[in-house]
Amino acid sequence: MIDLALRGASSLRAGTRVQANLEIRLDRPTTIRAIWAKLLVTEGWSDVPSLESGQVITWRRELIADVRWQLGGHERLAAGVHHRPLTLDVPASWPATHAIGPAWVRAQFEIVVERTWRRHTERWNAAIRPALDPATAGPLPPASTPPGEVQLTVADPRGRPGEVLACALVLGEAPPERRRLIQLALVPRLTLRASTGSRERIGPITRHVARIAPGHHGVVVPVRWRLPAQLCPNVRTASHDVTWELWLTDLGGRADRVGLRLQVVDDEVRRSPAPLLDPTTAAAFEQVARDLITREPAAPVDDGDAPSRWPVVAWRHDQLRLELGHRHDLVRGGVLDATVRLPSLGLGLTVGEPTPEADAAGGLPPWARALRARDDGQAAPVVRAIAAAVASTIDGAAGLEVAALTDTALVLERPAPTVDAEVLATAATALPRLAAALAPIIAAIRRRRA
Repeated sequence: MIDLALRGASSLRAGTRVQANLEIRLDRPTTIRAIWAKLLVTEGWSDVPSLESGQVITWRRELIADVRWQLGGHERLAAGVHHRPLTLDVPASWPATHAIGPAWVRAQFEIVVERTWRRHTERWNAAIRPALDPATAGPLPPASTPPGEVQLTVADPRGRPGEVLACALVLGEAPPERRRLIQLALVPRLTLRASTGSRERIGPITRHVARIAPGHHGVVVPVRWRLPAQLCPNVRTASHDVTWELWLTDLGGRADRVGLRLQVVDDEVRRSPAPLLDPTTAAAFEQVARDLITREPAAPVDDGDAPSRWPVVAWRHDQLRLELGHRHDLVRGGVLDATVRLPSLGLGLTVGEPTPEADAAGGLPPWARALRARDDGQAAPVVRAIAAAVASTIDGAAGLEVAALTDTALVLERPAPTVDAEVLATAATALPRLAAALAPIIAAIRRRRA
C-alpha cells in the first residue's frame, strides 16, 4: 500500500518561494518507475442568466499555470517513509483562489506514483494568497454614505479577512416607540467578461442586523462587525473581477438602500481599527466613574441587543436616569457623554435650520434656536426653560456643551481623548444639579397633560 502526504503546500503566497515536502509511506518494498507532481491553476465562471434576460448559459475557463516536476525515477524503495523535496517559485501575478457565486480560481496539486502496470494518484486543493503590496498596508480615510434617516460611516474602508470593521450608524429622527432594525450587508459584486461583452452579478450576501432600542434617535451608534476569516480579497483576473460593497438598509423605514465600496486586502498586517475604544481606556473609565458615583446605580443600559456599546455608568436622581459614557467618534476621537433620560415630552422635537423668529428671540443658545417641534408655539416655553436650566446648572462645567435635545434625552458632550478623573468628577456632580432643575419643568408638562 502507498500512502502520500504533501507537507507545506496547502497555502501559497504569490511572489514567494515555497519549500514543500512529499511524504511517501510504503508498507512493503516497492519498485517505483517514476514520481510526478503537477500544480494546475485555473480560473473562470459559469453563469446561468435569468429567463427574462434572453441570454443563454455561458461559461469561460482560462489556464493560469500548469507546473510539473519529476520527483523520482526508476528505483526500488524499502518499506517505511521516504521524502522528496519540492520547490516552487509562485509568480506575483497569480490571483487569490476563491469560489464566489459563478466565479472561481482553483489550484490543485496532483501526485502520480507509477509502478509496473499500476498508477497511484492523489490530489490536494491548495489556497493561493495574493502577493504582498506595501501600498495597502496603511488605512484609508473614513468613508460615509450620503446623509439621510440613517447614515453609515466606516472608519477604514480597507478591511482584512477576520478583522473587525469599525462602523458608526448616525440615526435620524424616528418615533420614540419604534424599535429600529438596521441591516448591514457585505456584498460581492462580480464582473464576468466574455468575448461578447461583460455582465454584472451579485454573489452570496453576508448580512448583519443591528437592533436599536426605542428612543435611540439623533445619536451615533457604534457597530463592530468581524469580517469572515475566509473572505476573498478584491481580485482582478482575465475572466472576471471581484469587488466588495457594504449596503445599509433601514428595515421598515422609508429610506432607500445605500452603500459604499470596501477594499478587502489579504496581507500580513494585523491591527485593531483606531476608532474602536481600546479595552484599557474602557476599563479605566468604568473604574473611575463608578468610584465617583456613590448612589445605587440603575440597571445596566439597554442597547436593544445592539452589536456593541461604549462603557456607560448610570444612576437615578429625582426619578430621572443619569448616564456618563465614553465613546470614540470616528472624526473627533474620544468623547465624554453626559445624558439625562427624560420621560417623553411629546413635543416632536427635531433639529432644523434656525428661523428668523428663532434668531430674533434673545437669550437662546444656538442649539435651542435650531430645534423644531410639531407645535413651535407650545414647545418654545419648554425649550426656553430647559435652556435656562442648563445655563444655571452646567454653565460650562467640565467643558460640557449640549449636543442634542430630543423628546426622550438631553445629551451633553465634550472632547475626551483620555480618561480624566477630575473632569468625570465635575460631570458627575453637575448632572444631579441639572436633573433637579429639570424636575419642575417635567412636572409642569405632566400636569398639563393630566
